[in-house]
Amino acid sequence: MREHAAAALLLVMVALAVAAPLALAQGLSWTRETWVLLPAVYGTQGIVTNVTVTLTYPGTGQVSVTDNSGQVGSSTLYSVEMAYMVAMAYAGLNWRNYNLYVHFNVSGSIEGPSGSFGIMLAVLALATGLDVNPLHKFAITGAVSPSGLSGPIGGLQYKCEAAASEGLGIVYPVGNTPSASGGCNDSRAVPVAGVVQALSEVFGAYPYTMNVSVPAPRQFNEVMVNVTDYFIEDTGSALQQVSSSASLLRGSGSFLQYQVEQFVNESEHDMAMAREYLASMPYAAASFAFTAYVNALAANYTLWALRVSDSGGSLAGFLTSQASDLYSRASAMMASAELYANRSYSLTFAELMATAFARLADSLYFSSYAASLASQVNVTGAYVPAYYLALAKARILGAIGWLMAANATVDEGVNLTPALVAATASAVGSYADTALNYAGALINYYVQQLESIGDVADAEALQAMENDLKFLVNYGDSLLSQGQYLAAIGVYEDALTNALNVIFVESGNFSSRAVNLAYAAELSSEYAVLAAALARSGLLSSLDSAYMSYASALLPSDPQDAIYIMETAVIDELSWYLGLIQYGQAQPEVISQIISPSSGFIGTVVIAMAALAAGATLAASVALWSYRRTLRSLPPTT
Repeated sequence: MREHAAAALLLVMVALAVAAPLALAQGLSWTRETWVLLPAVYGTQGIVTNVTVTLTYPGTGQVSVTDNSGQVGSSTLYSVEMAYMVAMAYAGLNWRNYNLYVHFNVSGSIEGPSGSFGIMLAVLALATGLDVNPLHKFAITGAVSPSGLSGPIGGLQYKCEAAASEGLGIVYPVGNTPSASGGCNDSRAVPVAGVVQALSEVFGAYPYTMNVSVPAPRQFNEVMVNVTDYFIEDTGSALQQVSSSASLLRGSGSFLQYQVEQFVNESEHDMAMAREYLASMPYAAASFAFTAYVNALAANYTLWALRVSDSGGSLAGFLTSQASDLYSRASAMMASAELYANRSYSLTFAELMATAFARLADSLYFSSYAASLASQVNVTGAYVPAYYLALAKARILGAIGWLMAANATVDEGVNLTPALVAATASAVGSYADTALNYAGALINYYVQQLESIGDVADAEALQAMENDLKFLVNYGDSLLSQGQYLAAIGVYEDALTNALNVIFVESGNFSSRAVNLAYAAELSSEYAVLAAALARSGLLSSLDSAYMSYASALLPSDPQDAIYIMETAVIDELSWYLGLIQYGQAQPEVISQIISPSSGFIGTVVIAMAALAAGATLAASVALWSYRRTLRSLPPTT
């Protein structure tokens, strides 16, 4: 059983990508069904709900979610849709070729995302042919994230009690561990961080600990050194301006003075870190220099807002004007970058260009968000929109660095076909559309909870975020329709990393080092799984490897940002893998050399299970082989 599950982890990422077209060619159809036990809370009482999960092939991508009273609430519906897409992505299957039916065997109102992680595991088991019996030993709770994390949920204590009363163990998010007590801590309680750990803890797979590291091209490192120098110089100038305006804080109150001092202290700390890593890890140095610049700018914008208020000017007018100017500058640069995007189809160029577009989308996002806050804050709270203005401005300058890096590495790495780039944009667009619907439903759900306890300010802030999320995904859809595929990929990835992962992980405000390390370990495993799968096609990303290295350096001092950066790397890897799945479905001959088309669906599973029984060892050898092949295609460097 353990070998079976360990093999499935790689099977799902490589071999089953051909399952649907092979089955279609032979006229196969099937239905697979299981049940999963999900704990829920009604009032102050926990219950265990039996949920039927049915996967059918062929299909059209339809997801149907019902209970005994009819349709469930939107937050549950969209969370199940996300769970389906995550499971099928890790199964290496195109969700458009299957249908999913989920039925909660209860009556009444079903709301919230806490059943989605259990449903994701059930779909993954059905899609890959895993033994589903281990699922039935547990009640499973957790909100699935787009990368496959298990996000924190509410009412854990009641859910643990309900599971114990039914003689079940409970699988719950590791993010809930600090608040777990009583029945949540017995020998059958299993905290998990995400899909890879759950495969080990629930299905008995071997722990997945492979590391994938790809050195960055020399030209990329040279650009990052220059970017670091520019940011350090501009940060020094900004901090001098703050120092010369410090007298403004004397009558502003201790709270605002404390916030400005925090910005300055963090900026000086990150400048020191940038200098420390400049020689050994240029991308990490550039990232530290970027955050140093953001905090210096935030202090400046806060003081500028204070000066406007003290002189009798309109604080809201000032903030809105600054946000509008930054939005216009980001839009103009986005239009210019679009003209350059089709210069090359090398993977390195494509990723760097997509990142530049993502940074510009960041600027659009943050300037819009700052504008939405303008009328909601007084001068004491001006540091909040000031910080988002700083992010918007710094992202524009950061995008210039990414465009420089793209230009410097225009011929580096393997070449992508235009069809794969287009397939990636389309696939990640569909993924982002579902994810953003999920986020919007969650925001509305959280807003209701906040309003019920009188927390109007946080409710309004979340509502503003939802408006910006809609902008991002609509913008990505517009770029996709215009054939601006790299720009669309960047904007969609930005929507996923800057919105959903904040909701699922960073909103938890985890203070536990053990929790942070658990999520970081899970993200490292997810990254390795995806990178090993992409290695089959020679798609090894030095950029994502740089993200992971930087996150490792950042983890001891700033685990929340480290986790966010890891999420960025995982989302980028997932995006290209989604494109590979869609591209492989359209042209199955791309991977027909791996699995014999005559094997059929079930034969493919059996052959792949046997071939991949070595697990991580094979993945490592595949990655190394592909990386060496990629190196041989590069020009010589000194």
